[in-house]
Amino acid sequence: SDVTIKVVPFPAAFAGNDQVICIGLDASLNAVGGSNYVWSPSRFLSNSVIANPMVIQPSVTMQYIVTVTDTLGCTKAINDTVLVQVIPALSVDAGPADTSIVEDEALYLNATGASSYLWTPSNWLNNPSIPNPVANIRDSIFKYIVTVKDAYGCLGTDSILVRVYKID
Repeated sequence: SDVTIKVVPFPAAFAGNDQVICIGLDASLNAVGGSNYVWSPSRFLSNSVIANPMVIQPSVTMQYIVTVTDTLGCTKAINDTVLVQVIPALSVDAGPADTSIVEDEALYLNATGASSYLWTPSNWLNNPSIPNPVANIRDSIFKYIVTVKDAYGCLGTDSILVRVYKID
């Protein structure tokens, strides 16, 4: 009598591509290659025993290992890893502290901490899209807010309040 042997390959476990997210955001994991999935560690995960859990607002960078098994007859579990890198909050400085100036005096703003900048409102600025615009404020009290973005698209803000004294 003949015996038929069916060879079942190991599961082709893949935990997905590494990800970079801004702090305060969620990430989606998506493993493939098997029938059953167990993620470790379970910290920040919405569910550690499904293929596609959410990583809920992780506060630190995490490496997750997924253990994949199938239902085709191969009992060997295969692991793969994915890294979820968390970019910390941007440290933004809008330049000088809240200040006072005399009317018609130029105020030199100088933000730091990012790769792109947007000052709002743009009133009296020579360029609202640079880190160091010059302001010629024509109001008695004015507040500028700078919104910055880093290379990963993470945002940060800071502000400066300016009091303008008019000379008669």
